[in-house]
Amino acid sequence: MNNKFFIKNKENLRSSHFKGGPKKGEARGKCLARLPLNTPLATLDRSLTYRRHLQSLRKKLTSRVALLRRLAGSGWGAGVTKLRTATPAMVHPTAEYCAPAWCRSAHTRLTDPTINDALRIVTGCLRPTPADDLPMLAGIQPAELRRSGTPYL
Repeated sequence: MNNKFFIKNKENLRSSHFKGGPKKGEARGKCLARLPLNTPLATLDRSLTYRRHLQSLRKKLTSRVALLRRLAGSGWGAGVTKLRTATPAMVHPTAEYCAPAWCRSAHTRLTDPTINDALRIVTGCLRPTPADDLPMLAGIQPAELRRSGTPYL
């Protein structure tokens, strides 16, 4: 199988994705990019517990929550509405990617503390606040319901 994308004719070069246009002699046969064929979407283990995948997901979420923490900064920080918009845009899509496959895993709870940290940033609540109350205070659907696809009223 060929894993390269080749330009067949000059019409393909007139796309807005290519800056500067073609250089002389590059119209045919120029390799634009290699597409990786073996990029895993989820890290699987033999027993399909998804533990390794959820551990790597927790690392990704931690870096995104750190960005939210910087955005919320104490001196000039963004307002509650901006944070309430940024959290579902930055944290939740990453946390729920391929969730129907792993949402019934025993290790699903590995990502919940990181999501709760993001919700604490949005609400301004401290650690003693019960984690079950954070989604309601933030006005964001709870993680369990988001993963299962259940509508939140």
